[in-house]
Amino acid sequence: VGYSSASDAQLLRQLSRCGRGPFLYADSAQSAQAALGRLSAWAEECSYEGFAILRGLGECSVLEMESGLGSESLTAGCQAVMLGPLVQGKARALALKIQLPESAPDLNTPLFDCTFVLWRPGQGPLLSSCTLRAMQVPSLLVEGLTGIPVRVSLAEEFSEFTSEKQDRVLASLSQYWHMPRTAITVDSVRSGSVILDVRLLVPPSLAAPLLEAFDASAVEDELRSKGFPVNYVMVPGQQTARRVLQWASADVMSDLASGMSPDSMLKLRALAGGQLGEMDPGTARSVLEDLEAALQTEQADAQHRLLQLEASHCLAFPAAPEDYAALRGYDTAAIRARGSGPGRSISTLGVIQDLTLTNASFESLDIEFLGIVSPPGEELRYLVSAAEVRAEESGADAGPRSWEVPGSGSSLVELELSGLKSACAYLVTVRAICPASGRQGQTCPARLMCTLPDMVTWTRVGFGSSDSWQVIELEWTGKLHGSAWTVSLNQESSFRSQGGAGLSVSKSTITSKPRWTVQGSLDRGVYRVDVEDPDGPLEGILPTPTAKGSRTTARVRARCWVLVGPWDKDQVSAKLQEKYGLVCQFAENVLVAAPDS
Repeated sequence: VGYSSASDAQLLRQLSRCGRGPFLYADSAQSAQAALGRLSAWAEECSYEGFAILRGLGECSVLEMESGLGSESLTAGCQAVMLGPLVQGKARALALKIQLPESAPDLNTPLFDCTFVLWRPGQGPLLSSCTLRAMQVPSLLVEGLTGIPVRVSLAEEFSEFTSEKQDRVLASLSQYWHMPRTAITVDSVRSGSVILDVRLLVPPSLAAPLLEAFDASAVEDELRSKGFPVNYVMVPGQQTARRVLQWASADVMSDLASGMSPDSMLKLRALAGGQLGEMDPGTARSVLEDLEAALQTEQADAQHRLLQLEASHCLAFPAAPEDYAALRGYDTAAIRARGSGPGRSISTLGVIQDLTLTNASFESLDIEFLGIVSPPGEELRYLVSAAEVRAEESGADAGPRSWEVPGSGSSLVELELSGLKSACAYLVTVRAICPASGRQGQTCPARLMCTLPDMVTWTRVGFGSSDSWQVIELEWTGKLHGSAWTVSLNQESSFRSQGGAGLSVSKSTITSKPRWTVQGSLDRGVYRVDVEDPDGPLEGILPTPTAKGSRTTARVRARCWVLVGPWDKDQVSAKLQEKYGLVCQFAENVLVAAPDS
């Protein structure tokens, strides 16, 4: 820990490199308290030291790799790099540049082996190995592509992944991002088990914020909720781009702290403004902002700050994430809690943490986030922005919606974002401001949030039968535009018993609640249930054959069929589809109409 700019920054950085530990800079008693809190939490959260041993296969060789903590050439063309102590439950990335074979490799070609070693004194090492293949090299996959590449890996036999299953995955992705199905194109489908590469065709103006807000775990959860056996979802190359930018940032800061020419900054700016920056715009912006912030101090102070940033990137340690955005990805809840004491001075406004969607409705989003401590003697306010994500540019776009709310210390802030469009995806951000002084905090990472689609879906269609008495229990969910639903049950004439009396069964009700129970004696037949919203929009209504002489359009927003008695469901489904469009099974003896995607 370097106390004040009078300490020897270069010596302290060398000591931290030899000890493979953090280098922290404290310019006040308050920042020293925060630095020691972070250091203590990091020591408790760390596991053992890690090493990576790399070996090229065939014509492939390692040209360059990050080695901020040291590296060594071994026998048989192997190279080892020190990773330092690893934080429990936190991923550790390692970037390297490799020489590919002269001939274009097959995407399954093995390029090199990597062995990770966790050194445990007195217990022996833990080893884990993997083989990098060509399909994992971002430059082979994203060069020249337009849109945002997304990879979905499914734990499924490749031979059983039919076109129908592929369409279901794509439909689920389009529903998650609220994009038209045509805005998602398939680049390739490969084995291992199933690897589906797609692209999201969005305008260039939205590609950067959407990439920055990309949450792989949320997409994985969405697909798993639809029954897909997901291994992982990722943006090919995004993690690589992030680590290369962090690595380059560390090198540039080390050069500048050593008095080398500022021309070295050009390399970082070129990387951040090129394809790497396009793959991870958030990190590209952050490393440049951090560099500018460190350089805007006195010379001795700047040297300490530059070396602190360089050491933090080498070790993946969050030395001062409140001040430097690129370090926030290394942070953990435990380290953050110990490094933000009440006595910390506020030189800049902090960044909003834990922005979360708590509830989504048709035209509003409920959010919450952790507020920050107000600067002494100043009023603090929060600016919230929601930018609509569209699959194509629109000249009539009114721009993002915004809200301004007063700050209330570091407590939880809850807010309803109203007046939004239904079935739309929004990129939501928050930043703090002090209106009197004009001070502004950095905008927090964008979060993708979606309003509910204005459509009606069945939640329950229960059917029970006892002797000649039947009970049908219906429940649905959706936005009601008028004062009540009109629900009707009618027997499909195409399936009426030929030997019967030829009478048609019909029941109906008007209800403000999204449920209806039908009881009675029903003959063998196929019974159609329509849920109509008389004041609903014409968009999204289900096709309904118009009765002869009728001048009105039935605004049916949900439809199902209940099969009473023995029926061949495939034949019934095929016949209904000829008349009503797509039909799928909902439950035993229950079919539902599928809306157009």
